[in-house]
Amino acid sequence: MPQLLHRLAGAIASWLIDKPKSVGAVLAAVVLLSAATLPTLKADSGTSSFIADGDPSRVFQRLVERQFIGEDMLFIGYETDDVFSSKALNDLRALDEDLKALMMPTADGGTLTLVEDVVSLTTIKDVDGADQTYRSVPLVPDQIPTDPVALERIRSRAMNNPMIRQGLLSKDNKGVAGIEVRLVEGLDDDAFASVTEQVRKRIGEGSARFYLAGDPVVTVDSAVYQERDLEKFIPISYALLLVAVWVYSRRLAAVGLALVNATLAVVFSMAMVALFGKLTNLSSIMPPLVMVLSVATIVHFTSEYAHQDKTLDRLEAARRTLHELLVPTFMCELTTAVGFISFALSPIPALREFGLAAAIAVMGVFGLSFLTLALAVRVFRSDQLLSPATSWVSVMVERAMSTMTDLSIRKPWRMLVGVGVATVVALVGVARLEVNHDDVEQFSAGLPVRVATEFMNERLGGSGEIVVSLKTDTENRFLDPAELRRIEALQKFLIDDLGATATFSFADYVKLMHRGFNGDSATAYRLPDTKEQVAQLVFLNGDDRLSQFIDSQNRWVRISARSTKTGSAGLTRDFERLDAYLKAHFPASEGYEARSSGSTYLSVVIGNNILGSQTSSFLLSLLLIFVPIAVMFGSLTAGAFTIPPNLFPIIATLGLMGWFNIALDVSTTMIASIILGIVVDDTTHFIQTIRACLSRGVPMETAIRKTMTTKGVGALWITLIITMGFVALVTSSFKPTASFGLLTAFGMVSGAFAEMCMLPPLLLVTKTRLGIKAPAPGSGPS
Repeated sequence: MPQLLHRLAGAIASWLIDKPKSVGAVLAAVVLLSAATLPTLKADSGTSSFIADGDPSRVFQRLVERQFIGEDMLFIGYETDDVFSSKALNDLRALDEDLKALMMPTADGGTLTLVEDVVSLTTIKDVDGADQTYRSVPLVPDQIPTDPVALERIRSRAMNNPMIRQGLLSKDNKGVAGIEVRLVEGLDDDAFASVTEQVRKRIGEGSARFYLAGDPVVTVDSAVYQERDLEKFIPISYALLLVAVWVYSRRLAAVGLALVNATLAVVFSMAMVALFGKLTNLSSIMPPLVMVLSVATIVHFTSEYAHQDKTLDRLEAARRTLHELLVPTFMCELTTAVGFISFALSPIPALREFGLAAAIAVMGVFGLSFLTLALAVRVFRSDQLLSPATSWVSVMVERAMSTMTDLSIRKPWRMLVGVGVATVVALVGVARLEVNHDDVEQFSAGLPVRVATEFMNERLGGSGEIVVSLKTDTENRFLDPAELRRIEALQKFLIDDLGATATFSFADYVKLMHRGFNGDSATAYRLPDTKEQVAQLVFLNGDDRLSQFIDSQNRWVRISARSTKTGSAGLTRDFERLDAYLKAHFPASEGYEARSSGSTYLSVVIGNNILGSQTSSFLLSLLLIFVPIAVMFGSLTAGAFTIPPNLFPIIATLGLMGWFNIALDVSTTMIASIILGIVVDDTTHFIQTIRACLSRGVPMETAIRKTMTTKGVGALWITLIITMGFVALVTSSFKPTASFGLLTAFGMVSGAFAEMCMLPPLLLVTKTRLGIKAPAPGSGPS
């Protein structure tokens, strides 16, 4: 196999150098096709890309929505001097009418209605009771009064109605209220973008201060900031990487070559994103990733090219360089691609799509880089791409490498003890690691959607919604007061035990109707005594919103609760307790089908999927990377010694997350597999070089020193460049993406540390020969 690969690499290298027109044609074709694909790239955001359409939780949520009401809802909070003033109510009514009329044009020239319902102080109904009768009437009459007494009566009625008070009013401020804008079911992201833009424009014209929150807003803003991130990442990555290339080479030609190669890599990789998925928070990290890989290839090439160019003519030196680099570079990129392919087992659609696109992009960038280099060497000599003079930076890197080498050889046990202590500290951090998916907290502090959600949480009881579905096969079962008392107990549990700020159910409507039927007596705000009384109240009901909480056969009810929690970590514990409560108090043995639902529940499902993705993808990466490496070396021993220095940076990074309370989320779940796929490259080079020395009879200490002063110096430069590329992600508007960039950079540095300070002492202490037989007595190094 090694000989076959060597001959194949030679043939490819000859073609690259001898057929420049063919090389140029292939390169141009790939680039043009990639560029033509870019206009099809679309953004996908919110939870839709992180949970499969066929997931049982999503299927059930849609079933509940079809029966009762859709959950795509905008929450508008507003502040004014007094929400019950005549001016505030008139302004609110005008806003309500505008919101109800929101539409967007369709492709066939028609229009699409966007809003199904608006609930506010001027649209909601109240129960106006008299003895033995009641009416459902608007809280605010058609003609808004100006008389203070009449306005005060509206305020009093609103405060006396729990459905209004808890749903629309702030508990601590008469100048704060909310609006619920229920969107038409089945809208896509384009419709979300249209309605969000129109609502923001409209509320921006009002005199009150408005705050817009809700899942559709999160979806829209995610797409907006993804695009802005790309606009930031690419130039910042260019700047950092080109500076690094200049420091390394001190040649403008090398900087230009790196610029061209990185640009081609970005174009090709984003075309892969367009082909295999959509732009998400995950795929927005693609440009920095492929840029660092493309630039790393340039660094490897210029170093070897300068070495070969000392004794060969330019084209022969280039051919020899390409021949020498093709196989090891291919193996390096393959292990990186394997790290991404491992996401194929993930239950998260966006992660699977990103993994496939990234794996193909990595291998495509490998091919593009060698095509570009084959053309570049026909223009540039080696001294035009890498200065022959040693820079002060190179001197510092070499001195650092020499110091680490001396320590590893002279005091291997001390080095291993130090690494062991660091590993134990990191493992304690890993034990503290928490899984948390949070669509709102992912935004950086100060962004409008984050500010609006915090306002809703602090002043209006939150914009999160917990939904409970209770279903039976018995018609009219939920007209029984005993069943309604069970619902009351469930609502009390949601508030007292799970921290819900407000709950809404059919039982609340029945109590309001019963109070109205009994002359608005405060003592009558309770459930009736008989099933017949409940049925009579329902018959008299005139509020069509009652259908949001009970079906026409009175055997299926929906209970909703407001929540200020947005992260899956806290919600997971809440839903575990809620599910236990439902099993205990609404058992299937008594004919109930009791289930949790709602958008907050989907966050919990995504959180659980994240943990599964981390485990499955990492284990698959181990299998797909280390087994082929052992086969390539032809030695299980050599393969086994690649594992410790590559596990250390993963443990160190996850430990750092645990110690600094950085949650494992959709973005950071990729860290272990990506770090493994990249850092294993240098470890493989190290062991391969040491084995080559040992096979020639070179003592282990000498083999280590030679490897550290050649491969080690190059590895440090590559680590610096890769780290610089990932640092660009720190500027992201999304906290998980910024954390991913910082943590991956830390993982790269930790990987270099393990290769320099862990692997050599480990080899010396164990006295291994990495599967190489000891030389015969009397034979020396060749």
